Amino acid sequence: MPAERRRAVANIVHIVDDDDAVRDATQMLLETCGFLVQSHASALTFLQDFLGLDSPLERRYRSFSKTGKPGYENPSEMIHSGEIGRRSQQRPTYSIPSALLGQAVTAHSECLSACRVNCVPVSIGGEDAEAPDARLQLAI
Repeated sequence: MPAERRRAVANIVHIVDDDDAVRDATQMLLETCGFLVQSHASALTFLQDFLGLDSPLERRYRSFSKTGKPGYENPSEMIHSGEIGRRSQQRPTYSIPSALLGQAVTAHSECLSACRVNCVPVSIGGEDAEAPDARLQLAI
């Protein structure tokens, strides 16, 4: 991978999650904080995009006689199955009252505004402070 592409990829936060709501909320939060974000519905789509592949990666893979056997790497049934699968357990769902969610959004906005007034941009690793990944530091 060329050095220019490595630098561009290094400045992006990648979110990999199969839950649309979690992925969207996390992306919105990180973008609000000034990060460059790219989200992916699965590890396979992330790898396909990252590697620049033209065709999608398959969930199935070839297993061998010792694949998943004790003493030969990971002995779990998931490895021996020959398929990249999803976790079987369901995620809990939460109901947040819209009024409370609205208060949280307002508090976050007020916090960002206070940071912009009371903090100065600083760079990470000597980079330009105006870069998209610049952070705010309290001016003391």
